[in-house]
Amino acid sequence: MARFLSDEWFAELERPAAGTATGGAQLIVEQVVTGAPEGDVRYQVVTGPQGTTVRRSGEGRPDVVLTTDYPTAAAIAQGRLSAAAAVGDGRVRVGGSLRGVAAVADDLAAADLLTADVRGRTTY
Repeated sequence: MARFLSDEWFAELERPAAGTATGGAQLIVEQVVTGAPEGDVRYQVVTGPQGTTVRRSGEGRPDVVLTTDYPTAAAIAQGRLSAAAAVGDGRVRVGGSLRGVAAVADDLAAADLLTADVRGRTTY
């Protein structure tokens, strides 16, 4: 089983992401998780004409940056907390330009399903 936010976990996310097809404009959402067991973690979810991908290192400038602590990120990844509820409760800080987010909302929802696919094979 892959540990949440480990290199193995990111490798698990890459497999389903490779086949995901979308047609929206490109958007880079960077997730910053503070206080993870191995230190702070940054990764990006990129949506666009080539599909949705998750990448560990930031290769492009993010349009939106979401920052949260490890317990909140783990609860979202486990499906115990919705990202929308976490934002509404102030547990996720949102930065950057929110322009274009609505246009790719379906693509971002698909990216969450990628996490759902590996939930059962993840330890927290």
